[in-house]
Amino acid sequence: MGDSRLVVTELADRLRIRVELPGVAAGHAMLAWTDPAELRTWWGGGELTAELRPGGAYVVAFPRLGQIMRGEVVAYRPDRSLAFTWS
Repeated sequence: MGDSRLVVTELADRLRIRVELPGVAAGHAMLAWTDPAELRTWWGGGELTAELRPGGAYVVAFPRLGQIMRGEVVAYRPDRSLAFTWS
């Protein structure tokens, strides 16, 4: 994974973040954003609550940091992409 790349594009009303992980299947990489156990593994902690449908809640809490990211799912294509708001 030494060749991984994070591409951030700033648009007028949003950020687009693309993570490129050569050798990792897209479906497996998506688990880091959609599966609570995988989120803890990939991000070194954190608690995920996600309703993976447009309008569903998307909440990631990092208790050790005292941080909670809250948002709403805008779009979800299993094994392909996830779009959500956050604050």
